[in-house]
Amino acid sequence: MISDWVLAVGVLLLSGFVLGRLWAYWGIPKVTGYILAGIALNPDLWPLLPAHIDTVTAPLTDVCLAFITFEVGSELRFSSLRALGIKVLGLTIGESLGAFILVTIGIAGMQWMGVSALGMEPQDGLPLALLLAALAAPTDPTATLAVQHEYHAHGPVADIILQVAAFDDLMGILLFSIGVSLAALIIDGESLSVYSILHGPVVAISGGIIVGVGAG
Repeated sequence: MISDWVLAVGVLLLSGFVLGRLWAYWGIPKVTGYILAGIALNPDLWPLLPAHIDTVTAPLTDVCLAFITFEVGSELRFSSLRALGIKVLGLTIGESLGAFILVTIGIAGMQWMGVSALGMEPQDGLPLALLLAALAAPTDPTATLAVQHEYHAHGPVADIILQVAAFDDLMGILLFSIGVSLAALIIDGESLSVYSILHGPVVAISGGIIVGVGAG
């Protein structure tokens, strides 16, 4: 096992670079090679890298995700939104809300039928379903943006995909906040109300918008 953290990060980056170039040579997007490099170097599969390398690379991951999110936001154009707004809205709702509803029904249904998920008790099925559904709703725009940049994709399809990725993240934040709030309320046995469900998400999202606009 590599004990030096700097060397471990270097091996991770070099592996991703090499596999990315290799897959690109075969006409496959580089991001596929990056993903395969991460799978191959997973400490649970091959003890080459330290087991907790994700804690060391977390700051780097956060910075990269911040740049990616800013890049997605910078691709939004009001003219394009006016022309494609209905399609983008429909795709975003169908993708995010559809995944949220289906996962909630699936996990809760398994628990109701007595198929225990993750060793949870049947009465905990709905909170578990809400939490997993909240995680299933958002889509990571990293691969989408990477493929678009690699192939210099432009046009209506590329615009719609990026816009859906941006608004899908917003829907993901909203659904995650609602799902976590609902699960907490159900576990605590409190009565549900619109205020108790939406208060936390609205405050969190509004605060994020204010900070983002101010920083921008």
